[in-house]
Amino acid sequence: MKKITEVAKDISLDKRFLTVFGDYAAKISLDALKKKEYRRSKYVLVSGMTPTIFGEGKTFTALSISEAFNYSKKKSICCLRQPSLGPLFGLKGPSLGGGKITLFPPDKISLGLTADSFYINCAHNLIASVLDNWLFRNKVEAQVLFKRAVEVNDRFLREVKIGYGAGNFSFYPRKDNFIITSASEIMAIVSLVKNFSELKKSISRIILAYQKNGKLITPADLGVVDAACALLADTLKPNLVQTVRGNPVFIHTGPFANIAHGNSSVISDLIAFRCADFVVTEAGFGVDCGAEKFFHIKAPRLGRYPNCLVVTASIRALKYQGREYKLTSKYIDPRIFKEDLAALERGFANLRKQIANARLFGVPVVVALNQFSTDKSNEIKLFRRLIKKESVYDYAILHSFKEGARGALELAQKVKSACKQKGKPTPLYKLSDSLEDKIEAVAAKVYGAKKVSYSPKSKEMASFIQKHKLNNLPLCIAKTHLSLSDDPNLKGFPQGFTLKIRDIGIARGAGFIYPLAGKINLLPGLPREPRFVKIKMSDNGKITGL
Repeated sequence: MKKITEVAKDISLDKRFLTVFGDYAAKISLDALKKKEYRRSKYVLVSGMTPTIFGEGKTFTALSISEAFNYSKKKSICCLRQPSLGPLFGLKGPSLGGGKITLFPPDKISLGLTADSFYINCAHNLIASVLDNWLFRNKVEAQVLFKRAVEVNDRFLREVKIGYGAGNFSFYPRKDNFIITSASEIMAIVSLVKNFSELKKSISRIILAYQKNGKLITPADLGVVDAACALLADTLKPNLVQTVRGNPVFIHTGPFANIAHGNSSVISDLIAFRCADFVVTEAGFGVDCGAEKFFHIKAPRLGRYPNCLVVTASIRALKYQGREYKLTSKYIDPRIFKEDLAALERGFANLRKQIANARLFGVPVVVALNQFSTDKSNEIKLFRRLIKKESVYDYAILHSFKEGARGALELAQKVKSACKQKGKPTPLYKLSDSLEDKIEAVAAKVYGAKKVSYSPKSKEMASFIQKHKLNNLPLCIAKTHLSLSDDPNLKGFPQGFTLKIRDIGIARGAGFIYPLAGKINLLPGLPREPRFVKIKMSDNGKITGL
């Protein structure tokens, strides 16, 4: 590995902009935003088809494209979300790439790096604690909306009782629930603001609770804004790490794309625009999740839309979408590794729909097939035949797992060419539309739902949002990432289904409304066979299995 100061030097980031954490990671000062934008930088967004539970290599694709650009002597920076301890110890893993396209140092990146998630978790729970203390001291009964957060998967905290163990100080005992830090409104705020001033303003606007008279309670009312921001002073600064070839990667913030907005920070992209010809970022899970939220939430805050949208696919995912293969943390159906052209052709309906979703947003679309060693030559031939019938700018097969940057040169060249095309970014709804119209626009146009149903609780929250004139915000729909619908068992391109909205949350500080669809919850659980059993530490402190 290069020293991190050398990585920074390659992209003209002076030492004065860095706070170094050891030899191989650094924080980047927001003063770097004072640099002029680097030439006419191009912006590439990487998304995907509906993945299996293991993921299909979307982060890997983003890293591959950036590596190939750098290999071709074009300055490129990949901007990624920071891994969460939830999937690291659970099932999906830390998303560090793979093979010859890998992030370094993997142990530091996987296990917290510069402790950003820790400080976000602390700031979140500080506000929750201060809120309950204020309610207790002032003997105020209120409907609390702001939940406590935890950094790891723990299904047993989805419903708890609090306030019962305080002895003589007990007041207002109630049912409550935790959320995972990646779904925290504080995480979303850090992801979406541009500076410390916006950070303070956004945190001050969070709706924590409301009293019987309808009065909202915010962190500003409790005097906790500056204390929370003090915990986040360094967290707002992006992290600089490197690839296996010593090229720069900005890692910053980690909102999930199924239960949050699923994109890395605005600040990291803004700094990258000042340092590179090509900035490559990824949006979590399929186009229906992270990419849709990118165009409606992140891009307007960033003030910039991508020049190209890459949709990642895999033979494994295509076959999975076309046949009932059992995939769990404990068992992988061996049939999925055998040639199955019929399943692939049926499952292609999912990729076809995700391509159509990508084209809705008005930018050129390139499809990347991430090739696995288990893919069969006839399956690749069938994919080529099917993809040529689709309305995409181009496609390429990705060989970078074995070949490194050279295996992504074809894809990078086609992405570069697509970036020269003129796009017309188009949102799917207006912010002034009613809440129901916005939900139904995404449900029909992106998911393919026939209609939308609302639970009594979601109707109550819709009325609350309307009463407080909070409707003029974009949506961040929380739903399963394993299907275009709200049911993870519906594969391919489901049609004629009803999207069921069971609750609606309001994140006024972050600036969006989050309807909850189907059985999605904001705190995942551990699988039957968690990944943490593979993580080992030797007697001399060396960590493996990440």
